[in-house]
Amino acid sequence: MPYIFKEVDTLDTDPPPPAVGDGSCVALVKYYVPGLKGAPTSSWRAGSSVLELGTKVAKGTAIATFVDGHYPNNPHGNHAAIVLKVMKGGIWVLDQWKAKGVISARLIRIPPRQQRNKDGSFKNPSDNALAFSVIE
Repeated sequence: MPYIFKEVDTLDTDPPPPAVGDGSCVALVKYYVPGLKGAPTSSWRAGSSVLELGTKVAKGTAIATFVDGHYPNNPHGNHAAIVLKVMKGGIWVLDQWKAKGVISARLIRIPPRQQRNKDGSFKNPSDNALAFSVIE
């Protein structure tokens, strides 16, 4: 079951709203997405690939990068966001991170070539649309 923040458009503003919580990507998702508030990331499971689902992914859906079906919650190299729109070449999301300081929209693209490391893991998963799955 995906988790969806139906009022996502209220955050896509100019100027962008300030970051929430500790400014991390997880703080944004937990703050706004019903069902994830207070839930530890250890309870998050990888659902379907966002790009494989394509336009079936509802606006406002919570997504993240996972390793072996679990959210790693490392200081760097993983990410969580809220979907604005899924396209063939990438995912428009609302996200935040500590150094960014605001909640804003950005396009996470499919990078050209060499999208995976030799061990099958994603290179720069936070910036690779192929790495994102729906949070379940």
